[in-house]
Amino acid sequence: MRIFVYGTLRSGGSNHHLLRDSVCTEQNVQLGGYIMYDFGLYPFVQPCADANRIIWGEIYKISADTLQRLDKLEGTDVGLYERIFDDRIGAWLYISGRNAPRNLPEIKSGDWFRRS
Repeated sequence: MRIFVYGTLRSGGSNHHLLRDSVCTEQNVQLGGYIMYDFGLYPFVQPCADANRIIWGEIYKISADTLQRLDKLEGTDVGLYERIFDDRIGAWLYISGRNAPRNLPEIKSGDWFRRS
């Protein structure tokens, strides 16, 4: 399976070590239709209707075990993040869940590593 990562799981990010057994298949991927928000230690993304709004990330081929570890990290069980499948890129990604913080500052660049 494939996962799109855009924050701390990206190469160089603080949680990238969780992908140590995974293969990066695409770097510098632009994914339209999402807005990125800054929570300080990590970002949140939310889908939007504007396909010109993009976020930047990487796509990894991962195992089911790795996906389970990532779900735990992302707090999917407590509603911090929700994992969705984006058909356009054929990969899973995490978006803001029902219990994610609201009214956060936007990262206009869409790139966690180039926060503006």
